[in-house]
Amino acid sequence: MPVLVEAGTGAVMGCPQATYIPGLGKGGADRALIEEVRIRADRRGGGLGRTLMERAVARARAPGWASSAATRASG
Repeated sequence: MPVLVEAGTGAVMGCPQATYIPGLGKGGADRALIEEVRIRADRRGGGLGRTLMERAVARARAPGWASSAATRASG
């Protein structure tokens, strides 16, 4: 899953809380359960959480993955 880092410093700004589920069904395709996105307190409110969630979902929809699910969203 993607992690956002600050250009230049390499400081972590956010990451998804996700679970990788190895595939047994659907031809052995893997699944991802994206539970939340965590953004550093001083970086909240600028759209980073939305960007990170979009990237996490895109990664979970990549070839070889059967499905993804998000369990929590907040405004």
